[in-house]
Amino acid sequence: AAGLNVCSNGAGGPQSCSFSYTPGAGVSLVAYGLPGSGFGAWTGACAHRGTAPTCEVTMTGDVVVGATYLGPQTLTIEVVSSENGVGQAFVNTNGGINLLCEGAPGTTVTCTAQVPVGDTVYFSAFPGNLSVLDSIVGCTADPFDPNGSGCYPGFVMTGPKAVAATFRGPQTLTIQAVSLENGVGGVYANSTGGMNLQCDGVAGTTATCTAEVRRERPMMRKSS
Repeated sequence: AAGLNVCSNGAGGPQSCSFSYTPGAGVSLVAYGLPGSGFGAWTGACAHRGTAPTCEVTMTGDVVVGATYLGPQTLTIEVVSSENGVGQAFVNTNGGINLLCEGAPGTTVTCTAQVPVGDTVYFSAFPGNLSVLDSIVGCTADPFDPNGSGCYPGFVMTGPKAVAATFRGPQTLTIQAVSLENGVGGVYANSTGGMNLQCDGVAGTTATCTAEVRRERPMMRKSS
């Protein structure tokens, strides 16, 4: 039978199709996933083509060709709080999936999305107030910026994937103004992050003042 022949399966089970061709005929096969799914790999006479979407066979006898397909894969996003750090992680894909994962102090928040095989995922993470982005695990952010980073270019979903962003919280600055022989004075502190603290001493005692200061982390870039 000449012309185009189509064999498609439904979710949850295999589908077998048979077509007849003239002995010696060349047959071109093209595999494609339906919406929400992706082509996995060839089996049978086209197994040597692996994950390539096309295959050519010659009808020297009965030929069996199989194609496997994968449904949406789970993308897991973790927003990890270290020392009460907070922040947000964002995901968007070429296929139109958008996900916001909001962190919480002192715990790990987990968010998931179902992403079709072959879709490209873009991940970014930004710290909240008095926090810094400490690390991203699961994709490469280069350069890495503690004020916010993303993994670009994105990564392609080929199976289940997990990405984690860790945010580190503020550090405590303690200042003591100590009075010796009733001496008095004050200490003034300010930070690049905008913290300002004035600690005035008191005669005959020790004045203690504290402030929460945003932890600084240098920008890093991979060596080439």
